[in-house]
Amino acid sequence: MLHLFFSICLLIFLFLPIESSAFPWTMDEDIVEAKKSFYHFIVDSSVTRFLNEDHNRYASRAEIKARQFLSSRFLFQIKTDYTYNWTEDYHYFRPSEFNIQFERPDGKWFFGRKREIWDWADSFWNRGLWQPSYTDDALRPKWAGLTGVFRHFNYESGQIGLFGSFIFIPNFTPPFENKKGKLVSKNPWFIPPPGKIGSTNIVPVYKTPHPPLTDFLKLSFGGRASYKGTYIAYAYKPMNKIKLKSPIKLPLYKEPVGSHEEGYLVKTPLEPVILHHHLLSGGFVIQTTEPTPDIKGNTNYFLKASITYNHPETHTPGTAKWLFFPPQREWHLSAKGEMQIKDQEEETTLHIGYTHRIQMEGEKNIPSKVFPDIKKQIFRDDLFQFSRAVSGGLSHSIAFDKTYSAQFKIRVIYHLLHEYFLLSFYGSLMFEKSFSIFISGDLLFSDFPFTIEQTKKNIDIYANKSRIFGGISYAF
Repeated sequence: MLHLFFSICLLIFLFLPIESSAFPWTMDEDIVEAKKSFYHFIVDSSVTRFLNEDHNRYASRAEIKARQFLSSRFLFQIKTDYTYNWTEDYHYFRPSEFNIQFERPDGKWFFGRKREIWDWADSFWNRGLWQPSYTDDALRPKWAGLTGVFRHFNYESGQIGLFGSFIFIPNFTPPFENKKGKLVSKNPWFIPPPGKIGSTNIVPVYKTPHPPLTDFLKLSFGGRASYKGTYIAYAYKPMNKIKLKSPIKLPLYKEPVGSHEEGYLVKTPLEPVILHHHLLSGGFVIQTTEPTPDIKGNTNYFLKASITYNHPETHTPGTAKWLFFPPQREWHLSAKGEMQIKDQEEETTLHIGYTHRIQMEGEKNIPSKVFPDIKKQIFRDDLFQFSRAVSGGLSHSIAFDKTYSAQFKIRVIYHLLHEYFLLSFYGSLMFEKSFSIFISGDLLFSDFPFTIEQTKKNIDIYANKSRIFGGISYAF
C-alpha cells in the first residue's frame, strides 16, 4: 500500500512546497532568500496522507504565496500565504510580513509586521517564544513577525535593532467551532479539550467567549545587538500563546443534567488570559572557512550556542476557584555544529544539535496540585515543542545545468522526555527555476530502526501524526 501511494504521488505530481521558515527547517534561510528576489509569487497544490487514518482518506489543498513588492520611493514588503483546504472546506489567510521600509544612512526604519532572527534556536527547536506563528499545521508552522515599529542601526561588524509596539497579535491556532458545548474541527492538528474531567463523571459544556479587541492593545518593546558573531536580545511583550482559565463550579442546588453512565453536564466557560513575559537570549555563531581547491569551493564550519531565559508574569485568577495552570520560568540551553561544503553546482550541509530546558518550579496553585492528569490531558501540543532533544540532519542541493536542479533534506530528532523519533524529509526537482515537483513527510516512531506499523501507533496520550505528502508548484 505504501509503494502504491508513492507511485500515485509521482504520477499525478503531488506536493506542498516546504518553505525554509517552516519547522523542522530553519527560518534564517528563508529571510536571506527573500532579500535576493525582487518579487516572488507561487501557486501550488498538494495531497496529504496521514498513515494513522483510514486508507481511503486523503487531504488536498491549493495554496498561493506572495512576497516582496518594491516601488521607486520605498520598499513595501509583503509575505503572505492563502490556502484553500478542500478536505476541511476552510480558507486560511496567513500574512506573516506586511511592512513599509525606509532607508537611512545608518540603517532602516520598518513600520508594520516584520520577522526578525532574534535567536537562531527559537525556530530551530519550534519554541515560538519570540515571534507568533500560524499553527494550523503543528509540524509546518508558518512563522510570523511582531507588529510595530522597528529601527535598525548598522555599524562595522554588527547591528543594533530596536522594537516597540502597542499591538499584540498572538498565535493562530487550528480553526474550530462550538457545537452544543463541544469544540470540534476538521483540522487534523486540532486537539479538543477532554470530554470528561479526569477520572470524574463531569462532562464540560464549553463556552468560548470572544475577547474584546482592546485586550490586544498591549505594550511591547525590545532590542537586539550583535557584534562579530555574538548577540544578545531582550523583549518585554505578551506571550504568543494565549492561556486559558475556567471556573470550577458545580451547582449542587440544581438538578444535574445527564446520567451516571454518560456523565453529568456542567457549563464550562473558557476565558482567555494574555500574559506578558520577559525574554532574554544570548549566544554566539563562530564560523571558519577552508578553501577546497579540488572542487573549486569552500568548506565552512559553524558552531552555534544559545541561552534563553523566559520569565512569565504571575497571574492571579481571582477570588473564585479557577482551573488555571500558570506557565513556569525556564532556561533553554542549545548548541549546534554545522559543516557546509559548497561549490558552483552543489551545496551540502550537515548538522548535529542538542537542546535542554531547565524548568524552574514555582509555587504551584491548587489546580496544578490536584489535577496533574488534567493538565497533561489538555496541553498535548508540547509533543512538538522540543524541551530536551538531539537533532541531526543533512541537506543537499545540486544544479545539473541551467535547466533543472534538485534539493533534498532530511532531519532526525530524538525527544528525550517523550522517547520518540521524528524523521522529516523533503525532496524536489525544479525545472527552468519555476516548475517544481516535490515529495515530503514526517514519520513518528518509538524505536530505531522503525517500521511502518510504528508510524501508526500513538505515543503515550498523543495521536500519531505520521504523514506523507507531495505535489507541484509554479513560481513566477
